[in-house]
Amino acid sequence: MALFLAIFLTVWGALHAYVFWRLSSVPWIAHHVSPLALGVIAASFG
Repeated sequence: MALFLAIFLTVWGALHAYVFWRLSSVPWIAHHVSPLALGVIAASFG
């Protein structure tokens, strides 16, 4: 059970990191949201 949970949380965190990495490349978001704010938002979800 612990191994499953570790793998699940690793995949979940990696997917969130990928989504926020892709969001940071969207021009509208990059222009209106600072990288620091985007990082804080990503950390609160991850």
